[in-house]
Amino acid sequence: MKRNGLMVVGRSLEQFMTESMRAELEGHLNLTDCTGQRLDEKAYSGALREAGAEIVITGWSSPLLTQKIVDQNPQLKYLCNLTGSVRPMVTREVVSAGMLVTNWGNLIGPTVAEAALMGMLSCLRRTVQIAFLMHRDKGWRDEGPKEVESLFYQRVGLHGFGNIAQILVGLLAPFKCQISAYDPYVKDGVCEALGVRRVHMAL
Repeated sequence: MKRNGLMVVGRSLEQFMTESMRAELEGHLNLTDCTGQRLDEKAYSGALREAGAEIVITGWSSPLLTQKIVDQNPQLKYLCNLTGSVRPMVTREVVSAGMLVTNWGNLIGPTVAEAALMGMLSCLRRTVQIAFLMHRDKGWRDEGPKEVESLFYQRVGLHGFGNIAQILVGLLAPFKCQISAYDPYVKDGVCEALGVRRVHMAL
């Protein structure tokens, strides 16, 4: 029985595709690994054709999938981007022509929201400056920045209120922050349901 072809392109996909996931894919598909390779349009098209790829998984620095490449690879049916927006990975022409294209959707939301919370705490607590002071300059905390602050009861402004920002609101709940959000596209009632003050101009 013929197995479908799968090609993986881009870089840093090991962050999102573990060895066990790769092994599972290889159990069902003929996998061609082109990660880390810099492919121009001609090389990209040739690699897809040689792999017989019906599916391509893309990541950061993946080459752009153009209609010309699709025309040269009629077997190609699906592009799955694992690292955010599909705009740098595929032209609008390809999507309009009917190619199935997806990205990671909301799956990465909790992880990114967690990183945002870490950044907020790090800035308020001056962790980078203090780490340099202690480990590079052999200083002590009393010699460091005096303006260290807490996140508790702070006012927080969010520019955009999509999936990640909405998850961040939940992570901020223990800190009892006063949260405002600007997003002209979010549906009415979303902010209210999460206890967030909606503002109508950029923060």
